[in-house]
Amino acid sequence: MDNEQRLIEAHDRIILQFPIYWYSVPAVLKNWIDRVLSHGWAYGRDGDAFVGKELGLAYSTGTAAEA
Repeated sequence: MDNEQRLIEAHDRIILQFPIYWYSVPAVLKNWIDRVLSHGWAYGRDGDAFVGKELGLAYSTGTAAEA
């Protein structure tokens, strides 16, 4: 978890790429979000890890590769 947070701190642009499952992220990504983007670090009163950073989402919807 600390290594993941250091990687986020070291970069100005964060892109999360994932498939959409039932209008949400896969369980493994939800677990990552809950563990890495923790209260007091990424959000909350003292959570400033994303200040000045860009966050992008790149997701797929299960269409055929040709689409």
